[in-house]
Amino acid sequence: MRILYISSDLIVHDYRFLKKLCEFDHDVYLVTHFAGKDLPQDISGLRGLKIIRYNPNAVLLGTEKYSIFTRKIRCWLAFMQSYIKFKRELKKIKPDIVHAGWVQGDGFLAAVSDFHPFLLMPWGSDILVFPEKSKRTMSKTKYVLSKADMITCDCEIVKKKIIEFSNYDSEKIIVFPWGIDLDLFKPNKKNNLIRKALGWEDKKILLMTRSFFPIYAVDDFIKAIPKIIKAYPNTRIILVGDGPLRSELEQLTVNLGIRDYVYFAESIPNDKMPEYFNSADIYLSCSLSDGTSLSLLEAMACSLPVVTTDIPSYLEWINDGENGYIVPTRSPNDISAKVINLLSNHNLRIKMGHRNFLIAQERANWDINYRKLELIYGKLQKNK
Repeated sequence: MRILYISSDLIVHDYRFLKKLCEFDHDVYLVTHFAGKDLPQDISGLRGLKIIRYNPNAVLLGTEKYSIFTRKIRCWLAFMQSYIKFKRELKKIKPDIVHAGWVQGDGFLAAVSDFHPFLLMPWGSDILVFPEKSKRTMSKTKYVLSKADMITCDCEIVKKKIIEFSNYDSEKIIVFPWGIDLDLFKPNKKNNLIRKALGWEDKKILLMTRSFFPIYAVDDFIKAIPKIIKAYPNTRIILVGDGPLRSELEQLTVNLGIRDYVYFAESIPNDKMPEYFNSADIYLSCSLSDGTSLSLLEAMACSLPVVTTDIPSYLEWINDGENGYIVPTRSPNDISAKVINLLSNHNLRIKMGHRNFLIAQERANWDINYRKLELIYGKLQKNK
């Protein structure tokens, strides 16, 4: 099939989808508004992938100089520039399927093109968070949903929200976790490269791999650290990620007197992440909202016990007290209490970690889960 895939962030999720599409011998076109100077090498290097890059930023340069009204006009011009180009590409490429998400961005571009069949793939926050920000965003979201021939998402809470917003036919919403590479993410406690590099061979290591944005509430974890350190002074923390809150979070560790206990690792290539997971003793995620977190699945596949917040998508994977601990959002005291409990009980950590390994093997295998996307494509073609 000829697939036109639209995405602009070009993160690891996109790479995994595009790689599989190319491996299955589809004729794959990527349309992107990626804002960086150079496309990610893992994506640009995919054999057989044809890339069409738009650059509406040229219209938007210097918008901070203008009034709100003028900025809106320039944003509209940028979108129209993309829309006209996209309509031309559709006529030229003649795809069998357009596959797009984020809902309010690339999904909107696909929706207004009125091309069918159109598969919409929400990412999580574009359904769980953004529609509630304004009436305009909610209207835009509903419009895109109404234009999709089918929708695929990675967790039940996203499906539930879609139905609440739009009364979309539940039979046309297919839920499957996007999954991870289980050949890459697997237990290997002999891999001590990170511990050795940091001089932490004899330490207990807590790991968080969330970007430094408000929605991931990394500050809640940092606020929990002093109590953890007081109970177990040989504990150290690795924060893998980057984002606009980085300097603020670094300053918070200074203010709390724990800067020497925390290592900020910046963004790490995905193929290097198993080294971090296998160097850790406990994985944490304090997100305020999320879809199925691939970082969580990667930690589980590497046999780590986890402490996570009680958001619905996490509850699809973690049973409190069985394969991890669940805490309320915005609760540093609860985080510290659960971590201290795990640090005090080696056998419990091993038991929970093994359960997570088995769950990941059963439910998070990307090689298996991807086949559900092929079935969706087949249904769309059949109903074309």
